[in-house]
Amino acid sequence: MDWRMVRSFCRAAQFLLLLALLGLGGCAVTGPVATEAMDHAAKVQVVPPDKAALYLFRPNSFYGQAVLDELVVDGESRTKLGSGNYAFRLVKPGEHAIAVSCGCSRPSQLTLPTEPGKAYFVSIAADFWRMPGDPTYKFTQLPPGEGRAALRELHLVEWIP
Repeated sequence: MDWRMVRSFCRAAQFLLLLALLGLGGCAVTGPVATEAMDHAAKVQVVPPDKAALYLFRPNSFYGQAVLDELVVDGESRTKLGSGNYAFRLVKPGEHAIAVSCGCSRPSQLTLPTEPGKAYFVSIAADFWRMPGDPTYKFTQLPPGEGRAALRELHLVEWIP
């Protein structure tokens, strides 16, 4: 066996693997991204006393970048939410139904009670290692300070009419 040939083959295989991994970095997808002005306005929004603010986001992560999720609030408002994106919505106080789906399984749902004048920050994490039939997303409500800090790295998506 010629060890030089084996070594060359291994280097070629490593090089191809590196190229494949670098190529995957370009697979990130995003929803309908809003303008920078809209993004800034949403991040500094003062919640009116007769409304509640919803900030629903997917943290920026390599894991699940190629998945674009459909986000639905109260069965009406829709947008596409990718890794590193957030959606902002002013709503009437009360209970709100939030559903997320990638189209490959049943939607994961959260019922979120809201109060007037308050902002709610919900992180939505994709869970691809689930058992069949289990929800595909995990919802985590963050305190306002942590939620606002998380938004700094994220980009606003627009709601689809």
